[in-house]
Amino acid sequence: MELALMKKVFRIADIEPFEALPSGHTAWLLTMVGNLSVVIFESKEEAEFPSFYHQEEEFIYVLRGHLEYDDGRVAQAGEAVFNLPNIKHAGKYNGQLICIRVFPEEGKSVLSNDLMREVMRKENVKMFYDARIMSTRRLWVATESFSVVMIESQPGSTFQSIKHPEKEILYLIQGHLEYEDGRVVKDGEAVVNLPNMPHSVSRKGLRSTVSLEAKAPADPTILEILREQ
Repeated sequence: MELALMKKVFRIADIEPFEALPSGHTAWLLTMVGNLSVVIFESKEEAEFPSFYHQEEEFIYVLRGHLEYDDGRVAQAGEAVFNLPNIKHAGKYNGQLICIRVFPEEGKSVLSNDLMREVMRKENVKMFYDARIMSTRRLWVATESFSVVMIESQPGSTFQSIKHPEKEILYLIQGHLEYEDGRVVKDGEAVVNLPNMPHSVSRKGLRSTVSLEAKAPADPTILEILREQ
């Protein structure tokens, strides 16, 4: 994998959108590492999602506004949905969404359609404190292919030389992160952390830090917690 990915901070201001429609809908591929990618959707007015198939497992978190599918799911800001590969899901949205996608690897288990029936809310997801990174974790979704966790941390907290075998994209919803390698991350920006590459972080500023951490394959610690449930 390109080591250069771990030297960059990814922001939509630096990227040309791959889709811009008259309805006001705009989409950016924020970053990608291997089979894992993050896309940002934004529209100031209500815009339709066409009904189409895609091969990836997909987690969508509403940053601002709302998301409504024809199947009855309605997600407001701070809520999320999961979409299975190769199942149509037409809908519409207004605001800003973060879409995390992963191409499943061969041999992974077939997922239940039940995953597409519910809207995920913070109060309903598993939460625990992770002393290694001095943060609270909320477990939004985990399949064999990927996991998405919300990390909530206090300003001034740090962690040193964490490494993991999974590919990771971290999207910062709120806060100010400074990596030991010089990367500085602010609201709405993302970084990539490669497998088995140590990285240390300090949380700066006066606000709490809230981020979405996507790993592929799934963090085994997360899978074990879900199995215990």
